[in-house]
Amino acid sequence: MDGYLYFMKKLLFSAALLLLIQTAWAQKDLQVDENNRFVYYEVVDKPGVSTDTLFQRGIVFAKKGGKSTAPNSITTKGKFTVYASSLASKKDAGEISYVLTIDTKDQKYRYKFGTFVFKPYRFDRYGSMSAVPGVEIDLERMASKYGQKDTESYLTQAAEYCKATAANLKMYMDRAQIAKKADTPKKVATENW
Repeated sequence: MDGYLYFMKKLLFSAALLLLIQTAWAQKDLQVDENNRFVYYEVVDKPGVSTDTLFQRGIVFAKKGGKSTAPNSITTKGKFTVYASSLASKKDAGEISYVLTIDTKDQKYRYKFGTFVFKPYRFDRYGSMSAVPGVEIDLERMASKYGQKDTESYLTQAAEYCKATAANLKMYMDRAQIAKKADTPKKVATENW
């Protein structure tokens, strides 16, 4: 009996330690830039790919929302919903808007998610969740407005969204255009029938 209790204590302690390590690891995904703002940033090398090709692939990724503000630079805006989890379920807590900048150079590109702004949700008169008008909170100031638990949850969700979108961006940038062969019609000899 004592061996069983000892094993269960070790198992419980190991699970708790693993959960703490995972939580601490997930919070380190968003970095802080020189202006003390949260960013998700990476430089990716693409040997053998020209600046124009990377720029065109970035435009395709940004679709209709992207603007070219400078040569070889694309800026687009987006937003995603974050959730507040309660004991039994989760509900929409708000949305986080962001700015994505893609810069291209010869044989490399970089992307930066930044300018994260949280807009809380509330129930409107129709019973739907909608953004509270006029309330926008920078992610850097979230801890002063919301509790530590909520702030960590929103930062983790923002990091997960940035990771998923960055993986999608890398897929677009890696996509090599396949040269289509010109389908020449088959020649038929009509003289010899």
